[in-house]
Amino acid sequence: DVIVDPSELSVYGVWPDIDYELDDIVYALDNGDGEFDFETVGADDKKWLLHGQVIANHNNVREILLLSTDTAKEYGQIRSNILRLLVVMGVILIVSFFLCRLFVGLFLKPFDDIADQAQLLATGDYSVVFPKSGYIELDTLSDLMNRSVEQFAEYEQMRRDMVANLSHDLRTPLT
Repeated sequence: DVIVDPSELSVYGVWPDIDYELDDIVYALDNGDGEFDFETVGADDKKWLLHGQVIANHNNVREILLLSTDTAKEYGQIRSNILRLLVVMGVILIVSFFLCRLFVGLFLKPFDDIADQAQLLATGDYSVVFPKSGYIELDTLSDLMNRSVEQFAEYEQMRRDMVANLSHDLRTPLT
């Protein structure tokens, strides 16, 4: 009981020169849900994707829309999109790397400044000033270190005064 007679199928528009059996189309439409998709090879050895769908059914006469596309074009477009995606991902990765370096550098600069000033302090330079950075915790540390520098400078001055006084006292005879 064939609902679609293959001899009554007519093709409008450009249809690829492909090997397909109208019986396969009729079978797919009769035994499916009114549409079909399959891949076939054309006379030029290109792969084609066929899609058919019933668009109207009047008095047991179906109007069928048949579409075809060369899969090489589709696969070429997919490859092109994948290449574009990889390029965009590469650019994003490179930009992300440099932004991370920039932000990490900006974040670590106050620590480096404090470490540099601490190195100068360790050499005995009591004129160092620990800079404020804008971060509450580091500003507190800078304040504490600046007070420590002032106390070290006072202790150093007291030590010098004591050494100077002792040396003066040892040079001067008792009267």
